[in-house]
Amino acid sequence: MKRVLIVGRPNVGKSSLFNRLVKRKKALVINQPGVTRDILKQKASWWGVDFEVWDSGGLWSEGSVWGELIDKKVQQAVQEVDIVLFVMDARSGFLEEDKKTFQVIKKSGKPFLTLVNKVDELDKSELLLSDFYRLGIDLFPCAFEKDKGISETVEWILSHSGKKRTENEAVDSPVTSLLVVGKTNVGKSTLCNALLKKDRMLTSPLAGTTMDVVEDQFRYRGRFYSLLDTAGKARTRDKMQSLADFKSHQSFKEADLILLLLDYSSGPSRQDARLIHSCLEEHKAVIVVVNKWDLSTKKDKAISKEEYRKNIQDKFRFYSHLPVVFISALNTSGLGDLMKKVDEVYQKLHFRISTSELNRFFMEVIRKAPAPVYGVEDVKLYYITQTHQIPPSFIAFANYPQGVRDSYRRFLIRQIQNKWSLKGIPIRISVLHK
Repeated sequence: MKRVLIVGRPNVGKSSLFNRLVKRKKALVINQPGVTRDILKQKASWWGVDFEVWDSGGLWSEGSVWGELIDKKVQQAVQEVDIVLFVMDARSGFLEEDKKTFQVIKKSGKPFLTLVNKVDELDKSELLLSDFYRLGIDLFPCAFEKDKGISETVEWILSHSGKKRTENEAVDSPVTSLLVVGKTNVGKSTLCNALLKKDRMLTSPLAGTTMDVVEDQFRYRGRFYSLLDTAGKARTRDKMQSLADFKSHQSFKEADLILLLLDYSSGPSRQDARLIHSCLEEHKAVIVVVNKWDLSTKKDKAISKEEYRKNIQDKFRFYSHLPVVFISALNTSGLGDLMKKVDEVYQKLHFRISTSELNRFFMEVIRKAPAPVYGVEDVKLYYITQTHQIPPSFIAFANYPQGVRDSYRRFLIRQIQNKWSLKGIPIRISVLHK
């Protein structure tokens, strides 16, 4: 079995993580430093894979009679294990003891994952993590007491132990949520029924057949998907209110991907453009799905997919590189291409770039095109790191963040999209003061 050691300074939550991983309260958890002194070892079993977890005492327990003995034992354990979990405390911020612990782990050469505990509200995670980015490594926000980040930590452990989940554990894999949107009567419910392979959604030629969000799940090539069919967006007098309701809807917030369905015959409209704008404004990835493509050969003047794509790009000229697929929901043709594109975009949404690789590229870019001057001062960008938000988001650190204009952010985003083939998904870059 692979041996996994949890290390960190006192009272950062190491024992709480230990108990979560071994699925029992083996380690004593008290809100005071120095409770764990010896190395606790316990077998853990997740998704058909066994590994051994070691809980260690807090490093650098100054003033404690046990401090020197604990430090020696932990540093010895680092050399004996296969994998290290480095834990820090978001509420306390980045301390000198954290830096010393990091140096010990890095010197060992062992693979390690850096966990920042007590990030209870993930929407505030970037603010809480900003102090820790000075280490120049990838960080993972967690809240062990609330069971946040535990499954992801286990995934990382298994990926670094040469083991993977067994096939019979596939039900634990994440479910990709797909929200189908579009104007009335473009075939949304027909598409959902085709993917579900059953008549789950009521369909008819009448506009407005679907009145609310209908949800169901299906499995495609070993992966699970949640499918949400929405009522069609009819023309309303108050278009802004309609879009506001759309963006505030729970199904929109929870969706991983938006499938915008177009009718081949009528083509893209201003209303579709507004829907795309709403999605991208909220950093939701969109796939444009052209339905009823089987009718394209029945016209007097047939049109090619390339020509139709150009029409879409002309209509949505502010949103270039949108992924486009062509289907016939009624005939179930093109569904394989659609699901292939869904998986492709999903992978892009979850794409991660190591901090070292990102900064090598970042420095090369800003050498060729430095940030503009702010007042009479040169804007200096020091380094950049990827956050754990989805779609990919980044934080850059500068001496004058207010001097990094939106045009320069868009330039940096384009460079990242071109370098790592991330075109077609919304990317964010925030700039903080260093």
